[in-house]
Amino acid sequence: MINNLVGRLLSQALFGRISRYKSVMKWLWLEAYGSYKALSLASGICMFVALALKLGSLALLAKYLHVLERNTVLVVLGYDFGPARTSFSLLVTATSVSLGMFALSSVVQYLSEVYSMRLCIRFEERCVSRALSVIARLGSHPRMARLQPDFVRIVSIDARFCGTTARLILRSLLPGITAVTMLAALLYLNAGLTASLIILVLMLVPFLYKSSLKGARHSKQLEEQTPKANIQKRQIVEELAEKWRQSDSGEFKVEQEFQQGPLRLGLDAYFGRLVASAESTFLASLLMAVAIFTLLLQEGTHLLQLNSSWGQFTTYLLVLRMCLNNFTQISGLAAGINRIYPQVSRFMKFDLLARDLVAAGQVSPATKDIWQSGAGRSAGGATQTDDLLDDGI
Repeated sequence: MINNLVGRLLSQALFGRISRYKSVMKWLWLEAYGSYKALSLASGICMFVALALKLGSLALLAKYLHVLERNTVLVVLGYDFGPARTSFSLLVTATSVSLGMFALSSVVQYLSEVYSMRLCIRFEERCVSRALSVIARLGSHPRMARLQPDFVRIVSIDARFCGTTARLILRSLLPGITAVTMLAALLYLNAGLTASLIILVLMLVPFLYKSSLKGARHSKQLEEQTPKANIQKRQIVEELAEKWRQSDSGEFKVEQEFQQGPLRLGLDAYFGRLVASAESTFLASLLMAVAIFTLLLQEGTHLLQLNSSWGQFTTYLLVLRMCLNNFTQISGLAAGINRIYPQVSRFMKFDLLARDLVAAGQVSPATKDIWQSGAGRSAGGATQTDDLLDDGI
């Protein structure tokens, strides 16, 4: 019975996270990508072009290795290149074309990054202007009272994180599509070996998920402790000032103050938030090492026994390297997004609440002191909006 209860609770938590994820993605799709279609499409198209060029270059290298292994004569546009093992012109041509395609892919990918960064800035600007307008129009509404201590953060940190999240999600398309494409190529080259590698990845996913959630929790803890830490800092200043009044000789150290209280908790939370992305990358890199070891041990032994083709094995190794590299990028991006998800979630709920109030015609213009009182409470103690911050997706 206890197992069934735990199972139901875990299932409800999982579906709750999926629901939150869907709501954030829907909001971003409408507000960021829907509002700036040209930038989104330009970045996406450049990603696909960059991927196509990388795949073309990889296919060219695989073809060259195949021709080199068979030592055949290659005829291209009427020109004879061969035998392959003694043809310096074929080597130069293959490597030059491959280099050109990789270089062009890098240029196109750079353009994609620029477009996504421009989208990030435009969306941040949109969020800031939206937040200022909402606070001016609805700031004194009773349903906004719980958010008043966070007005300063909503128009600064939260708005910036919204733009950053939109950029990171857009950036994740390229490694995601590349990883799926490379996985299809791996299945084509060696389905059995690829299946065993997929099992390794699936075994690692829960650990990556837990690491990502830890980043979100540390981000939430950091925001909770920062106002309290500011109070502690002010108290330290007052205590040191009093000591100097009583004695103007010697140095009064404050290091011990950082061993406890909100200052310590805030620093630990910040460290945990920074470590979250590094931990995800570490786990993915560890997977890469185990996967390559498995590949070399299993497939290499098979090739040594049968003395069969090494060309396909080399191609498989190259494709696997690209696939795992993109998987590492995806895990790092997911951890980065989850670190700032609580702030994005708060801004989204603030925006949706404002839409509901406007639709209901409940306009309540802000008073002159509402910004100062909100900023004061935000700096002077814990806010009442902790329930608005999710633990991550």
